[in-house]
Amino acid sequence: MSKTKSSYSAGRAWLAGIMIVLGVVLTPVAILTNWAAATVSDTQRFVATLSPLASNPTVQNTVINEVTDAINKQIDIPQITGSLVTGLGDALNLPPAAKQALGLVKDPISAGVQGAIHDLVAKAVTSDAFQKGWTAALTLTSQQITDLLSDNGKSALSLASDGTLSLPLKPIIDQVKSDLVKQGVGFANMIPSVDTSITIAKIPELAVARVIYQVGVGVGTWLPWIVLFLFVGGAFIANKRPRATMAIGISVTVITGILALAMPLLRTLLLVMLDQSYAGAVGVVYDALIDYMAVVVVSVVVLGIGLIIAGWAAGPSETAITLRAWANGVFAKGRSSIESTPGSGFDKFRHSLTSIRLLIQIIIVAGLGLWVGAIVPLHTAVILGFIALGALLFVALEVLRLEPVAVKAAPAAKATAKPAVKKVPAKKAPTKKPAAKKPASK
Repeated sequence: MSKTKSSYSAGRAWLAGIMIVLGVVLTPVAILTNWAAATVSDTQRFVATLSPLASNPTVQNTVINEVTDAINKQIDIPQITGSLVTGLGDALNLPPAAKQALGLVKDPISAGVQGAIHDLVAKAVTSDAFQKGWTAALTLTSQQITDLLSDNGKSALSLASDGTLSLPLKPIIDQVKSDLVKQGVGFANMIPSVDTSITIAKIPELAVARVIYQVGVGVGTWLPWIVLFLFVGGAFIANKRPRATMAIGISVTVITGILALAMPLLRTLLLVMLDQSYAGAVGVVYDALIDYMAVVVVSVVVLGIGLIIAGWAAGPSETAITLRAWANGVFAKGRSSIESTPGSGFDKFRHSLTSIRLLIQIIIVAGLGLWVGAIVPLHTAVILGFIALGALLFVALEVLRLEPVAVKAAPAAKATAKPAVKKVPAKKAPTKKPAAKKPASK
């Protein structure tokens, strides 16, 4: 019997350990894939994340400089200015000294024209029209990329399994035909519906990107729930739940802490590798895209610290035992202050709470976990709020349940116990002295 019990305990320990280790390994993967599914694949959230960057000064300056440089490359303003000044001198038939003096203003005029172009571009970039155009471009780009990679049939482009990117002409021809018919063009009905397409390019990497995207979105949707199940199941199956809870908290805190440190390091490496003229804008875009994942990482770190504290508080250390004894005393005072008439509905309710106390605790933990997992985007304040709510529910459960039977029965048993009868040792029978022998008669 003892061997069976020992093997059962060892089996539980192994299963709990495997589940916890898998949960720890999959935690960073779950965070990354969930970020991709929540930010990249959701057009509305993607646009909401990057749309405010149109009013960011660093991004605006980068756009202004790029547009101004593009205009200056297409139009040689110094040469045009010089030609105009020279032509003006020839048209006015100015003497050589006057032409030379007029030539001195070529550079200031050229700089003034370039400055005017820069100011006009800056005015356009900082206008509301640019903000609207930026948002519209982001929306269209995100929708087209998402539709193309998800292969939902809504994209204007078509991607074959070998990476061939093509533009189907049938929808365009059908739309043109419909518009011509509405405008009253008689021969429009004769236009055939041709199912053909134009090959734009063959990019094998796009086919791989589609597979990665579709797998990543699916994994990012379900993997956080799988990780949550592994942690909750591992802690519940473990022989020593407080120790398992603390191990989960420490592991999650360490692994997400490493991920938190890796994000700014990756940002630094990325900006060092890029052209410094783009580094500022790329840094702003990186921060915007990574903001959601950073919030999730910090939230998970806070949750891990909460698990460490919970596991320690339920553990076997002397400080934890003292803390629990103090808490039990507070709960006992709270229970004694609640009047519950025997047989009443409230009394039956307390009996029910007491009988299924462990089940209620599991429901509280699992319910709060599912609730937190359903909140997107996640914030640290949400995690702290749910930790406080969970603690409040546990306190309410401890106060409302009935007093433990052992605590209530002890005084009664002591009062009704009969005093022990002191046994008096039996008196030993006096030993008879042997009769003195009479002297033998002669």
